[in-house]
Amino acid sequence: MKTLLLPALVSTILLADCISTGNVRPGWQKDPKALAFPVADTPRKLTPLMERELRGCVDFFWHEWVQDPKSPTYGMVCGNYVGLEMPVQIAMEEQGFAFCAIVIGVDRGWIPREEGEKRILITLNTIKKLKTIKGFYYHFIDQKTGLRSHNVELSNASTGTMIMGALIAGEYFGGKVKDLANELYAKMDWKWFTNPKTKHPYLACYPEDRPTNYKIVGEVSKDGHFGGWAGYGEHMFLYILGAGAPNPEFATGVDSYYAMMIPKGRYKGEEFIFCGSGAAFTYQ
Repeated sequence: MKTLLLPALVSTILLADCISTGNVRPGWQKDPKALAFPVADTPRKLTPLMERELRGCVDFFWHEWVQDPKSPTYGMVCGNYVGLEMPVQIAMEEQGFAFCAIVIGVDRGWIPREEGEKRILITLNTIKKLKTIKGFYYHFIDQKTGLRSHNVELSNASTGTMIMGALIAGEYFGGKVKDLANELYAKMDWKWFTNPKTKHPYLACYPEDRPTNYKIVGEVSKDGHFGGWAGYGEHMFLYILGAGAPNPEFATGVDSYYAMMIPKGRYKGEEFIFCGSGAAFTYQ
């Protein structure tokens, strides 16, 4: 029987394995200390409970995928509605979590290296064929057609989450995986997705039309951008991806980071920066 796992819980546990155990390391690199930024190879033995949870999360992403080679979404993870046994819209950010899960699965010995690398190559090649605008993807993709699902927005956050996972997989496997990940990253015009006045990354974009299910509040740019990731929140990775864009013409530099609003509070005499929206993603 399939089990419904909350995507947030799954991604949190995967991230915990990456950070707390130091377990995601470059498997192709014989001497991690030779890297410009040495990677600590100090995985701790998991408790039975943690191993069960982590293995379950890896299995979730490994099994919930489009397996039809003829499908335009072949290889993509479609785990939002586990157990329904029916086509559903596919979230672009799920692909990034899946890439990380496969890396962990291979590194832990749960997934054969060749199979893990093959799956990621299938998914990246599929993603490469999907429609993009300035290198960015729509938030949700129709599983049957591979096209934009309903009237959803072009999303820098969803695209960014996907490419982070792809870059991690590229660093782990190297070769064609790394080439494809870098190719997708190089197409993303982060400057286009940044408000030139406020320096904040736009919240999202409707470049082809406007939403039919709600009204956009505030100014909309000529290209359809609106809103902004203005304050400390779950979007922090956008600053890194934008500043580090391989194409200098698409890079944002450090301006966006320093333009970020950082609300501060105090707890028991200690000052800390907090997320104004209270989003759990920020603290995960």
